[in-house]
Amino acid sequence: MSSVTGSLFYYTPALRRHTHAIIGTRGQAESGVVTKILWWVQGKGSPTLTIVGNRTDGAGSFSQTITGPTLGDNTTFPSLVKVPAPGCWALAIHSGSTSGSITFRASRLRG
Repeated sequence: MSSVTGSLFYYTPALRRHTHAIIGTRGQAESGVVTKILWWVQGKGSPTLTIVGNRTDGAGSFSQTITGPTLGDNTTFPSLVKVPAPGCWALAIHSGSTSGSITFRASRLRG
């Protein structure tokens, strides 16, 4: 089975109170914590992971390419996702023939 999973290292107890996924803008979460996500690619990955974000509630898009430290059937990609502006964002994540997606609400988070 092929899949992409993200572990949200920036998710503090305060963020867990939200009923939907939330991410800080410009790579910043609350109290100086960065929006660090470790992506796990299970399946036919490649040495790179591409994240393409499209805003669903207005104009806007961004793209990031991350080089992973491991390659194989279970590839990991540490990242600092930098959503450029507040709003609702759909992220498409691709590595080789494996892909996934997630939708976040992006906010300017402050601690």
